[in-house]
Amino acid sequence: MNDQQPQPRRPHPLGVLHRYGGITAALLVIIICITGVLLNHTNEFGLAKTNVKSEILLRWYGIEMPASKTYAAEDYFLTLVGLRLYLNDQPIEGSYRTLKGFIATQGYLLASVDDKLLVLQPDGTVVEMLESFHGIPANIQNIGLINSRVIIETAAGLWQSDKTLSHWEHLNVSAELANWSATVELPEKLTAVILNDQLGDGLPLERVILDLHSGQILGKAGRWAGDAVAILFILLALSGIWMWFKTRKRR
Repeated sequence: MNDQQPQPRRPHPLGVLHRYGGITAALLVIIICITGVLLNHTNEFGLAKTNVKSEILLRWYGIEMPASKTYAAEDYFLTLVGLRLYLNDQPIEGSYRTLKGFIATQGYLLASVDDKLLVLQPDGTVVEMLESFHGIPANIQNIGLINSRVIIETAAGLWQSDKTLSHWEHLNVSAELANWSATVELPEKLTAVILNDQLGDGLPLERVILDLHSGQILGKAGRWAGDAVAILFILLALSGIWMWFKTRKRR
């Protein structure tokens, strides 16, 4: 009596290719079908009017928002993005290179921009730009408050203003006594609005779906990927025909 168990037959390489290649092809067909349906209803889904917010996708397409810096004062956020200044989500008139502080005091908002002091109303209106000929100290590093009086920190020390911001005097006190403005993270809602204002129609969702549908989202590699998919389908067809004939012969 033979107790040896029959050895399992190894699957034919074409059978393995057909099995796993079929799974891969099925996933690709699903992606092509879903994106095709979406593209057929671009207007209904508003794909052309919807902009992509994903930082990963924006970087993939070479689109990046300029570096930003944000200060907070009471319920207000002042943000410098590139050369543009925003009070909350409201663009401020003019262009600016640096932002080194932001405070709220006596019913107005005060920001240090480009070694000047920018006086703003709560709605973002520019009231006045105070420069060196107004007596503003040079090389401003930060601004803050001591007992509701505006303080400026410079390389030459601390300076305190009168209530009208027209007269400044050197202050011999410790910088630790001042309540200095500090950078903060911009809330997500404001970030989305500013991003949309900066990028505009930078990357419509329709383009991403179209590139995904055609394979162009991979750039030059997308063409090679398309060729590989075409070859995969050819191999699947040939392996399927071969297995069908092989099954018929067995019968």
